[in-house]
Amino acid sequence: MYEAFNRIIRQFVPYSYKNQIKCSLPWLSERCLTAIASKHRAEGSSSYQEAASTCKKILCEEHEKYQVKIRERMRALPRNSKHWWSLAKQLMRRNSSASFFPPLKSDEGEWLLEPKQKADAFAKAFSGKFDMPPRAPRDFLRCFCPSHADSVHHTYKTSQA
Repeated sequence: MYEAFNRIIRQFVPYSYKNQIKCSLPWLSERCLTAIASKHRAEGSSSYQEAASTCKKILCEEHEKYQVKIRERMRALPRNSKHWWSLAKQLMRRNSSASFFPPLKSDEGEWLLEPKQKADAFAKAFSGKFDMPPRAPRDFLRCFCPSHADSVHHTYKTSQA
């Protein structure tokens, strides 16, 4: 049934396939990739500085070309359109990379959006979970290993400092 329905749809409904690669750096062209590869090949050699500066120059040029292209596309659109605002965000690099960690909610009920706030929240949560065990008294250690009790206690004490 599905195959027959699919065959009819393909026969009468126009369609096409498009390959689209999502990238956080949409301006990264083949020229950029070639420059980056040549910089990596030159690593550790005397020509590395020159390759690095050439790579940086090419990346800046391609980024500038991309910005000009986006601005031209924006000029052709009405300012109140969604596409115009989407391109404006791209130009401001707001959607160039997605956050790995979604917004977090603090214990106080506040939404944490900034990376530093999220990191502090993780640090606070993990700091209470990973405490060192209390020091073992020497008498306890002597029960298990009487000859090494003093050296074990000394090593444990210095590693905690």
